[in-house]
Amino acid sequence: MTHVQSRWCMALLCLVAATSCASGTTAGADPGAEIAVTPDVPTDPAATDDPGAPDPGPAIDVNAPGHPHPYWAGVTWDGIWTAMTGVTATYHVKFSLDQAEADVPASLKEGQVKPDVGGNGAWTRLLFGRLVAGIPEDAMALYFNHETPWKITVLGSETHLPLYLEPQGQWFPTPLVIPMDLAPMGTPHHIDTQVTVASSGGEPQNLQVALDIQAISYAAPCPLPLEATLDCAELRVTLSGEYVGGGEPLVSQVILHPRQGIVRWANAPGMSEAVLTVPWE
Repeated sequence: MTHVQSRWCMALLCLVAATSCASGTTAGADPGAEIAVTPDVPTDPAATDDPGAPDPGPAIDVNAPGHPHPYWAGVTWDGIWTAMTGVTATYHVKFSLDQAEADVPASLKEGQVKPDVGGNGAWTRLLFGRLVAGIPEDAMALYFNHETPWKITVLGSETHLPLYLEPQGQWFPTPLVIPMDLAPMGTPHHIDTQVTVASSGGEPQNLQVALDIQAISYAAPCPLPLEATLDCAELRVTLSGEYVGGGEPLVSQVILHPRQGIVRWANAPGMSEAVLTVPWE
């Protein structure tokens, strides 16, 4: 597997990222500063389909060499993360708050430290957009680690928008552990937790949020004009509770490719949609 395989991991992390729904941005942040925004957009119609009866899937030992995925044929945890530095991609993104629409670069960087929210721990950063000091641009970043096979530990996210002078973030006081093998398929994995929302010009708020994470399919058609023989995965997270104002749940959908990661992400933090246009390489 190639460097770009790391993207699918980030995609599921992105599912979690859906938990980062606040609003904010930063004008002229340095390359280490990021933020999070509220995806106040309609639920994607494709994310309302009934996944059907749970599927127990094949009996694959995830502790076998390489840590193979229990459902996704040919995908291993070690293969995803073997060589994940120095690769970039391009996504067509629709930002939620300012309605900006643009093609933006995406990058992955290890060893990021967030002392205000994550202590001295090192985190991996997935960034959509650019962070250049003195130049306000739309950007969104997620912070996570991937030390345990088929588990993503999420610290939170930040979003930058030209409309805001301060970074805005959403952080889990206790980092959120997300399973990425999601078995049996179609069964929601329920998590109740707290998220701290840091908004521009206001005091941080601790809000209750409930997440239901589902793997809908690991054999979905890939909406990419490449490697058509490979199956994609469809994953969803439904958010409810104080975090979404106690109203209708918010559904986020991620389509993942085994070598290109996030192919499409609907209702992401700060983005109503992100679609891969230039592959990771």
